[in-house]
Amino acid sequence: MFALARLVLALFTSILLNASDVLFWALQHQADQLLREGRYEEAMPVVRAAVAEAGVSGRVGLPTAVALNDLGYLYALLGRCDDARTALLHSVSVWKKLGSAGVPGLVETGSTLVTVYLDCGDPGIAARFWTRELEPLYLRVPAGIVFARLKVIAGALSLVRREYALADQLFTAALNANEEQKSLGSNELA
Repeated sequence: MFALARLVLALFTSILLNASDVLFWALQHQADQLLREGRYEEAMPVVRAAVAEAGVSGRVGLPTAVALNDLGYLYALLGRCDDARTALLHSVSVWKKLGSAGVPGLVETGSTLVTVYLDCGDPGIAARFWTRELEPLYLRVPAGIVFARLKVIAGALSLVRREYALADQLFTAALNANEEQKSLGSNELA
């Protein structure tokens, strides 16, 4: 699940790249490479430097949201549940401040947060976060990779609730949405 989230965030950030954030994006690229290679401990200081660099300008925007998401993702990979939740919740807050431009990032970071809650034994909190933050988006986002991601998270929560038929329907719908994207020529993220 995390791989898809990282790919969507990479695409989203490349679209909104700001030239004044060159050092941040260089750090981000280095961190991504270390993460892909499974060098998590080595990635930690680079990710932390990216978080610090994102905050240098004093503005809260895309670099901050991405950096906090990556920090939370890395903490999750290292099994540091509390740190992962804290960083991801901060990232969610920033994505929300970005309004409609932040919806894809909010969905991906929120989905990662739900996964962390589930992995760390907090299915009730995962369900409440889904209901409060992601389900309203699920009802507004018509199609595409973001919609497929929401269906996967809804399916995972349904499995936790032992609603197996509903989970099967949601996973099938996510696969269909993904196949639909492929047929439209948008399979870079699939």
